[in-house]
Amino acid sequence: MKNFVSIESLRAYMAWWVVIGHASHLTRASDFLPQTLVRLIERGDIAVNVFIIISGFVITHLIESKRERYAPYLVRRFFRIFPVYLFCLILAIIITYLYQAAYFHPWVVGVEMRQARAMEESSRFFTHLGLHLTLLHGVFSDSFLPFSSSTFLAPAWSLSLEWQFYLIAPALIFLVSRAGYTMIFTISLLIGFYALAHSQMLGYWSYPSFLPLSIHYFLIGILSRQCLGQLQRNEVRVEAFVAVAALIAILSGPVEALVWITFLSFAMLEIGLMRLEIFGGARIMAFFVLHPTVARIGTWSYSTYLIHIPVFSVVVGTATLFLPSVSQELVVLLVVTSLPIVLLVSWLSFTFIEKPFNSIGRKLARRLAEGEPQGSSGKHSVLT
Repeated sequence: MKNFVSIESLRAYMAWWVVIGHASHLTRASDFLPQTLVRLIERGDIAVNVFIIISGFVITHLIESKRERYAPYLVRRFFRIFPVYLFCLILAIIITYLYQAAYFHPWVVGVEMRQARAMEESSRFFTHLGLHLTLLHGVFSDSFLPFSSSTFLAPAWSLSLEWQFYLIAPALIFLVSRAGYTMIFTISLLIGFYALAHSQMLGYWSYPSFLPLSIHYFLIGILSRQCLGQLQRNEVRVEAFVAVAALIAILSGPVEALVWITFLSFAMLEIGLMRLEIFGGARIMAFFVLHPTVARIGTWSYSTYLIHIPVFSVVVGTATLFLPSVSQELVVLLVVTSLPIVLLVSWLSFTFIEKPFNSIGRKLARRLAEGEPQGSSGKHSVLT
C-alpha cells in the first residue's frame, strides 16, 4: 500500500498549526503580533477540518488497498489511536493542577470558559471519564452534558469524531463507491443529517465532535481518494468528480479547500497523474511538500496533536507554582522553549507507544483474518 509523502507532510503542517494556535491562546499573542496574523494562527479549526479530510482519504486508501473484513480493520484502528490517547488522557488528568496553574492567568484567551470547564470536570468527574474511555464523548451535546467533548484533554474532541467515523467507515465507503443512484442517495442522506445537526434541533455542540456535524469533510476525503483511483484505472465516473467538487465549493471553507487541493495535486504527482512543470514555482513548493524530514514529522503528528497541551501545562504550570511571579512575557518565553520539547516528546510517543501498539494491532488483525473461514478473503469482502 503506497503511503503519500505529500499527505504525511500535510499532517505535519496541520498539527503544528494547531500547536502554534494553542500557544497563541496561552500567551495572548494578539498583544504582541499583528491582529491579522493572530486571527489566522488561531484558526486551528481549519487545520482540524483538513485533518478530517485526510482521515477520509487515508481510511478509503487503506480499505481499498487491504480489502479486509470489519473485525481486523477495527482492531488495527483501535490500536492505532487508543494507546496514545489513553496515555495523554491519563497524563492530562494527573497534571490537572499544572494545567490550571498555566491556563488560569488573566491574559489567557478563554480563561473564563476554562475555569467553568474545570468546575464541570470536578463536579461530574466519573461521568466525563467514563465517556472519554469509550471515545464517544463527542457524541453527547453540551445541551445534554456541558463540555462533554472537551474536558480533560480538549483536542481529543476530534479523536471522538475520528472513532465515530472509523466505526461506520467500511459501510460508508462501500455505499459511496457505488455507481449512480446509490452514491447520490447516500451523500444526500448524509448531507441531510449534517443540516439536521447544524439546526441545533438535536442539541448544541461547542465543537463539531458529533459525526454528522463534520461528515462533509470526511466525504471530501473519501471521494478524493476514489477519484484518484478512477483516474489511475481510466475508469472515470463523472458523478464522483461532481460530488467532490460540489462539497468543496459549497460546504468546505475556502482555506481548507485551497490547502487540500494543493496537497492533493502533489499526491497526483506522486502517482504519476500530474507533472511538476504544470505549476509555476511548483518545484519550490515540492521542496516543502515532498521533503522527507517534513513527512517524518508528519508521522508523529498524532502524538504532537495530543501531547502539546500537557507539555505546555507542565512547563508553564511548574514555573507558575514555583516562581514568585510569572509575567505574560515570561510565559511567551516558556512557550517558545516548549516547542522543541513538544517535538521531542512527539517522537518519543511515536517511537515507544504508537509504533509498538500499531505492530500489535497488525499482528492481531492478521490472526483474525487467518482465523476466518475459507471463502472470506478480501475478494469476497463487502469492502470490495
